Amino acid sequence: MDQHAIKQVQQSAHIPEILKQVADTKVPVCFIPGDMNIASLEKYMPNAARYRGRFKTDSIKDFIAYNLGNRQEGATCFIEQSRMKAQTIFDLGTNSEPGHKEHTASLTLEKTAPFKALLDIDGVRLPQKDVANFFEDWQDFIITHDGKGKENSALPAARQIRDLTIDMGRELSSKIDNMGYKMSAQEKVEARNKEKLPATVRFTCDPYTGLSNQDFNLTLNILSDGKTLPEVMLRIIGKDAIEEKIAEEFKDVLSALNGDIDSYEHEVAISPNDHHRIKIYLGTYA
Repeated sequence: MDQHAIKQVQQSAHIPEILKQVADTKVPVCFIPGDMNIASLEKYMPNAARYRGRFKTDSIKDFIAYNLGNRQEGATCFIEQSRMKAQTIFDLGTNSEPGHKEHTASLTLEKTAPFKALLDIDGVRLPQKDVANFFEDWQDFIITHDGKGKENSALPAARQIRDLTIDMGRELSSKIDNMGYKMSAQEKVEARNKEKLPATVRFTCDPYTGLSNQDFNLTLNILSDGKTLPEVMLRIIGKDAIEEKIAEEFKDVLSALNGDIDSYEHEVAISPNDHHRIKIYLGTYA
């Protein structure tokens, strides 16, 4: 018996066991003896053997609606707060019956235009003109306060920043305030129109679509060495705490994944008798 015949006999001996193994698959398959391969017949079926798909969106409402319409036993959502992302794996399955992880929904929140503009100028030394333009461009989101707490709109502050001039003066005091820069020779840069410039600035906006308004309080600092044109710097007060608050709200909003379907504003195609809940975890899944 030549080697080819011996090989065929050896392969034939395994065929019954192979057929036994593939008999219980949920996806129809066929055995190809010549190549000793298994081929799927699913593409020839009128319907797929199981649901597959990767839904991606930047809309919280659509993400929740899709989750409500597709939740099933074992479905799990993983929330990555630091990156404002979430992913639901619907067919993750259970410990006893793990799924194939082929049906997912992903949410990535995008910063709103006002929030992007605010972050772009935070802590950056800018020419007077650029800061004045910022106040004018985003005036609908800005309220200023003077040293006495009086509230004003953004436009007067923009005009004062454009007209800012700097005086050099000798002082014995070593105190540094928001409008001054203490040099090594105890020279203090003062804004001639200091009393008219805002002591603080409040910028209010939705940081991400679908999340609530946030108030961002900023300090306004005039910086100069007395030799060059002054620069202006806006800095967000308590930025880290605000970002933590936003991340916590993101997690709270996604608790609606297990909310009341009937009260949700999207039309959701799901049986009212469905009682599956989506498990929610903080973290990522790989």
